[in-house]
Amino acid sequence: MPTRRQILTGAAAATTAALLPGAIPAIAETVAPAANPEKETIRTPATIATRTRASRAPVSAAQPIDFVGLKFDRTVSKAGAIRFRTGDSFGPWRALELSHHGRDDKPIGAVTELLPAAPGATGYELDLPDGIEAAEVVALNTTTGPTRSRYAIPYVALPSYRQAPGTKFYSRAGWGADESLRFSDDGTNLFPDEFYPVQTLTVHHTSSEPDTDRKAAVRGVYRYMAVDRGFGDIGYHVLIDPEGNAYEGRHSGEELFPIFDGVPIRRFGPKAVTAAHVKGFNSGNIGVCLLGDFTNQNPTPAALETLVRMLTALCSLCDIDPTASITYVNPVDGSTRDTPTIVRHRDWAPTECPGNTFAPNFSSIPQRVAARL
Repeated sequence: MPTRRQILTGAAAATTAALLPGAIPAIAETVAPAANPEKETIRTPATIATRTRASRAPVSAAQPIDFVGLKFDRTVSKAGAIRFRTGDSFGPWRALELSHHGRDDKPIGAVTELLPAAPGATGYELDLPDGIEAAEVVALNTTTGPTRSRYAIPYVALPSYRQAPGTKFYSRAGWGADESLRFSDDGTNLFPDEFYPVQTLTVHHTSSEPDTDRKAAVRGVYRYMAVDRGFGDIGYHVLIDPEGNAYEGRHSGEELFPIFDGVPIRRFGPKAVTAAHVKGFNSGNIGVCLLGDFTNQNPTPAALETLVRMLTALCSLCDIDPTASITYVNPVDGSTRDTPTIVRHRDWAPTECPGNTFAPNFSSIPQRVAARL
């Protein structure tokens, strides 16, 4: 049964829809605006995780591997590399990247970004950093686990604008979020919702090419961040795939709209839920992540179009000048940083995110947003 707040939110949405940019759609589990598709039964494979203490010796997988992530016992300057075995042979070495995501209230630790495994991988071998004899490896299987069912709205269609009709914004249910991962055994919310006025928008990439199953890629990121990294939820507010589809990220309450604490109405100071995408600078900072590795290539035109539309909507709603620079003030601890309003992850932390090819071209994104506004 819908809550009173959901009913009121739905009524507000009906009267304020004209004020809301089309890139921030209403998505509800129990209350559906008329423009949304009907609910349906969504069947999703449960994510299975295997933790292994691995050295430099080859490791055979106990189950199919879709993604891997490493955790080291102490601080390292480089993450090393991994290669996957398919059949009787090993593939090429692939560099691992250290992560700079994290909650503001918890240490990051020496952890790598999540890396997709080679298709059909049956094992792996590590090239560990100097001085490291072993690491904890988390291997995720997001595609062949037991099927879970949920009755919910899977997505809403984004209005066509310089991109293919039918581009979708998937709800958490739509991409298969296992909401139980956000809670401890006694029902405690592992990442309590906190909301603050929006100051900046940060763009990321996952630093790895997503599998053809984009929902599985989002589920992998979610499981790794929520459980294996200990965040309690996915660290981004929104994710965008190469086809330009968007995915609801961090849980923000049982409301119609993702990201915000209610219906986000322009010039009424909407507040965004705090996520875990930039350690030390998360509150009041919305994280938008592109699925892909843009070290040697740029995002697809479809992904860039949705990125620009999403940033335009957020700037409009939150009264942000996309080409301005501000002094960001962390509303929790008072720490400050001078920053552009639309910023790359690398501008906050010593990371290559969102990729060495995309980063030099990034200045065009705020300009495109300004032109749309």
